[in-house]
Amino acid sequence: MEPREELFEEIIGCIRKKGLFYAKRRMAVFFLVFIGFAAAFLQILRMAEAEFASSGFTELAMLLFSDFGAVLTYWQSFTLALAESLPAMSVVALMVIIFVSLQSLKFISNDLKLIYGYK
Repeated sequence: MEPREELFEEIIGCIRKKGLFYAKRRMAVFFLVFIGFAAAFLQILRMAEAEFASSGFTELAMLLFSDFGAVLTYWQSFTLALAESLPAMSVVALMVIIFVSLQSLKFISNDLKLIYGYK
């Protein structure tokens, strides 16, 4: 007994429909993730700005432009002081937020290519 001739096309059509369904679902989830992390980015940016101001990092960094000779003379102490005043957790949080947001955009663009057939 032979299968119908249209059976192969029907199966491939069902597989494509299911793939498109999952791509749309995945795109919606990553879009929500992107929106959430974009909103969190603003909060983390404000927090990082406050920590940079309170730690004195910006004042130390401005010494590079205002008194470069002193920075060259005491570069080892300057580098150590700059590293100690850097708010590392805020920088790490910003990098994580940026990384997750960019990854979400990458997944969204890949799903858009799959759904709309862009090459």
